[in-house]
Parts: sequence; C-alpha cells; structure tokens
Amino acid sequence: MQKQKTTTVQKQLLINILLPVIVVICLFSVINYLLNQLKLKEYQEIQRTQIINEAKSLLSVYDEGLQIIEEELNNRITLISNKLVNEYFKQTNQIASADLYQISLQLGMDTSKEHIYIIDTNCIIINTTFKTDYLLDFKKINHEFVDFFNGIRKNKKLKIDRFGTETLTLKTKKYSFHPTLDGKYIVELGFYSEKAGQLEQNVKKRIEDIKRNYNEITDISIHTAIKEITDPRINKNHGKAFSSCIQNKSIERVVEKKGNTKQYYDYIYLEMPDAALYSGYVMLMKSDDSKEKRLLLNELIQFLVLLLFTVIPLSILIYVRSKAITRPIQKLTEKAQLISAGELHHKVEVYGHNEISSLSETFNIMVTKLRESYNTLEQKVIERTMQLKQQKELVEEKQKEIIDSINYAKRIQQAILPPLKLIRTHLPQSFVLYKPKDIVAGDFYWFYHIETDTHKTLHIAAADCTGHGVPGALVSVVCSTALNRAVKEFNINEPGKILDKTRQLVLETFEKSGADVKDGMDISLCSISTTINPPHKKEIKWAGANNPLWYWINNELKEIKPDKQPIGKSDHAKPFTTHILQPDVHTLFLFTDGYADQFGGEKGKKFKYKPFQDLLISIIELTPDEQQKILDEKIETWRGDLEQNDDICVIGIKL
Repeated sequence: MQKQKTTTVQKQLLINILLPVIVVICLFSVINYLLNQLKLKEYQEIQRTQIINEAKSLLSVYDEGLQIIEEELNNRITLISNKLVNEYFKQTNQIASADLYQISLQLGMDTSKEHIYIIDTNCIIINTTFKTDYLLDFKKINHEFVDFFNGIRKNKKLKIDRFGTETLTLKTKKYSFHPTLDGKYIVELGFYSEKAGQLEQNVKKRIEDIKRNYNEITDISIHTAIKEITDPRINKNHGKAFSSCIQNKSIERVVEKKGNTKQYYDYIYLEMPDAALYSGYVMLMKSDDSKEKRLLLNELIQFLVLLLFTVIPLSILIYVRSKAITRPIQKLTEKAQLISAGELHHKVEVYGHNEISSLSETFNIMVTKLRESYNTLEQKVIERTMQLKQQKELVEEKQKEIIDSINYAKRIQQAILPPLKLIRTHLPQSFVLYKPKDIVAGDFYWFYHIETDTHKTLHIAAADCTGHGVPGALVSVVCSTALNRAVKEFNINEPGKILDKTRQLVLETFEKSGADVKDGMDISLCSISTTINPPHKKEIKWAGANNPLWYWINNELKEIKPDKQPIGKSDHAKPFTTHILQPDVHTLFLFTDGYADQFGGEKGKKFKYKPFQDLLISIIELTPDEQQKILDEKIETWRGDLEQNDDICVIGIKL
C-alpha cells in the first residue's frame, strides 16, 4: 500500500509563513538601528573634537595673556624671594618662629593677597602668613610633592610656577619655591592676581558658552588639573575618572542614570605648558542620551508599523486556515489530561493523514501499554515499600546499637574522671567547666591526692587528647591511666617528672600496636603541697605540655608558658620543666584550647585567648560557682546556633 503523504502543522504555521517574516523585520530593524547609531557616534565624535579645538584656542589666548601678566609679576617675586633667602633667612635657626607678617610689611608686600610659607624637610608648612595653611602636610595631599620639593632643594634655585587655581579658595594664584642656603627649608610665595583671575573667569565663561552652538551638550566647565587632587566642584563620585583623566592625559566618561535618562560626563584633558604643579586643565562636558532615545523610538515606530501591516494580516490568515488542523490537537490534549488524572480507559479518535493522526495512533498504543503496566505497578510498589521498611528498621537498629555503645563508652570515660565532690572536698573553692563536643570526649580532667605524715599533696590537671568523640576518648583513657601510674605506681610528685613518666608510659602503650601512632595529649598539671602541722606551709608547682597556666597575683593575671611539646611522640623531646609559683597566689586557671577556639559571634570567628583572659579578670572576685555559670553562659551565647567545634575543659581554683 502506498504511504500517505503527511504534513507538519508546526512547519505550516511557523517555518513556512510567520516566523521568516518576523525574523526579516527584526533583522531589518536591528541593522538599520545599528547603522544610525554608528552615524550618531561619528557625529558626536566630530562634535566633541570641535568643542575641544574651540576650548584649546580659547586656552591658548588665555595662556598668552597670562604670560604677559606673569612677566611683570615674576620680577617682583624674584626680588622678594631673593631678599627672604639671602637676607632675612640667611640663618634658619629661628625661621619657624619668625614674624612673617612684619617681614611682609618691610618688603612692601600686600598682605591681603601676597603670602609667605615656610616648608620644612617633612613637607609641612611650619610658618606662614596664610594661617589657614599652617601645619599643612603636603605628603597627605599628594606624595608627588616630596619629589617636587626634593628637586627644588637639589637644584638650589628659585622655581616660579605658572598661574593656577588655589584648591581652597578657587582663586587664581601664582606660587614660587626657593630653598634656603642651608637647604633645610623652602620659602614659598603665593601671590593672588586680580588681572589673572578676571582673565581666567572670562575664558572659563567663554568656554562654557560654547554649549550654545551644540544642542546635545547641557553644560561645559573647565578645571585645573592637579595629580591626585580632585577639584572640590567635581562630583565626589567622579573622583576616580577625574584622576584617571589627569594621570593618563585621556578622555574618561562617567555614566549616571537619573530617572529614565542617562547623563554622560566626559572628562577631557587639555595640556598646560611650562607648569610645575599644575599639569593642565580638565574640561567637563555634560550631555545625555536624548538623541539616542529618539533614534531608538524612531526604530521602534518603524518596527511596529511593519509588524502591523505584515504580521497581523498573516496571523489572521493562518488562524482561519489552521482551524481544521488545530481542532484535533485540542481533542488530543483533552484526552491526555483525562489519562494523566488516572482515567486510562479513554482513547483518541483518529482521522486524517498527517502527523496529528500518527500521533493519535501512537498515543492510543501508549495508553494501552500504560494500562497494562499500571496493573503490575501497584504490586511492585508494595514489594519495594516493604523492602525499604525492612532496610529502615535495620539501619535504625544498627544506629541504636552504635549509640548504646557510645553511651556505654561515656560511662567508662566518666569512671576515669574524678568525682567533682572529691575535688571540692580537698579544694572547696574550685570549679570544673567540662563540656564534651560529642557524647564522649578527648578532653578530661584529672585529680589525685596523697597524704603522708608531714605533707598533703594535690595533683590536678586539664588535658586535651588528640581528636574528640570516640577516638579522643580512647586516647584519654590511655593518658589518664598513664598519669595514675606515674603518681601511684612510680611515686613521682614533681609535675615535670610526672609528665616525663606519663609520656614514657603512653609511648610504650602505643608502640605495642606496631604502627607509627602519633596520638598524645596537651596538658596543664598543677601540684599543691601543704604541710600537715602548723604553720601550714604551701608550695605550688606546675608543668605544662603545650597548654599554659594563668594565675592571679597582686591584682594581675599572669601566665606561665608551657613546654612546646606534647605528651606523645615528638621529634625533639626533652624533659618537661617544673615551675615553682609564689605561695601568695590568689587563683589558678587550668584549661584546654576548646574555649578560646570556639567559633561564634556575629562574624563566626574564634573567641580567642585575649577575650578569654579579660573574661576571667572580670569575674575573678566571684565565687567559683558563679565563675563557672558565667563562663558557661558566655561561651553558649558566643556559639549561638553554631556547632561546638571542640571539647572544652576549664578548671578554676581559689587558694
């Protein structure tokens, strides 16, 4: 049987008719817009070049006028500057306190507009008749002044600068710089010139009037160019562009959006010849995107007109002609919605010889297979659910066994910890803040007491074993056992020697495994020995492995630094040091690193040791119970919602 020719609805509606028309219209509009935009940019570039040339011509006339004014003023500046350097300040030992005002009068200077400045080797004005600039530091204004003044001293000659705009008053001013004979100071003269100021204002006004010939320009202004110094009349947000324009002698543009309008600020560098401090001028030219918007609006109007007279008629024609084609698709959609709701007995009517009819046949075959699959799916889901339930129960059972084992390990670890009641019996003014990170901990506290006929000795320590959780707890059992053996079995009472023996026993234990085990502990160990018979003499000794001791004496919290080695394997092991404390110590603090290393606060940073010290100082006069409560509340508040990242152990003892 001959195969029926099929047609594609999507091809009829989109590819063959509507889509190409829309694409052509869009391409035509975009290309036309880009060409017009290019022409607009070329026009704006020509316009800007014309403005720059006009401004340069005006500035050239201005510069010639300035040179005429400067010629007669330079002679006066040279005469006064030479007298100051060669006569008045020939000796500079009193130059900082000299009465510059009286000197100005003696030299016939107009003190209202002619000023003297004395600049030292640090580039600071140490004496001046212009009091506003007294103690002005040029380095803070611009570090290039350092090289400038060093050059003046090196040349040992008078340097007269061109006219420029004073930053503070915005008046036209001329400066000169003359080093003293000993080179320790620079005598600076600053002369205002009304003629130069008037000439500058006239030129600036004429430059600003250039905008009248260009409709797109909203404002033009001229500013003195001084490196790293921004004219105060310039927008603060434009300071970077202003400086870059001067530094690179280029054109910099800043774009600001105000409402629906873009404002363009073009900073254009114009060079000024023969100036030392003032490198030239910066012309600010303001414009907006009004012409660009008009261009875009015209293109949109053209696009809409083309769209109106082409796409809409075609759309109506396609709608009328495709009604017969889309109706079967609607029926197919309705049936698909019913089937998706679970009504698998529905089928689609098949008519015609196109892709829709093929789709309808395929759809009916799919529904038949789906109905067959659905009949077996429920049983598979039930079986899979039972498997998952059994697996879940097995996981929960294993989890319970693990937690029960860890809880049992906790009871074992608690068994090696000395009862707090026992510690309080021998040290009634004491507290222990013990906060494991997990159920079991690598940190532990240790206590042992020995009584003889003559002495009573108390050993107490805060220890931090490698790791935390179950691994840390196992190491803590080994280390605690080693401490007990060192004191009880080997009768060692000196803290340093206790740590030496403990290290030996720990290493022997780990070496039995045959593996290279580097686990161990950091510890702060204190021994307090008191004679039985009066007078009860007290002796306090301490040793530490990586953990220090803080103690309060004479209203000051002091620290004894530990030996920088662990109780464990070390490349440079040496005997631990025993430190003897003064008997009038008020309070002892032993601790591990968990408290200071806890993350928290607003920025999630470590608590750190300095705030930890400050906290202990603030609570030093409180009772041990109050101290423990505050320490606990403080670290919990600091931690907030963050996880505790290490075990915490802090011991406080008032003697």
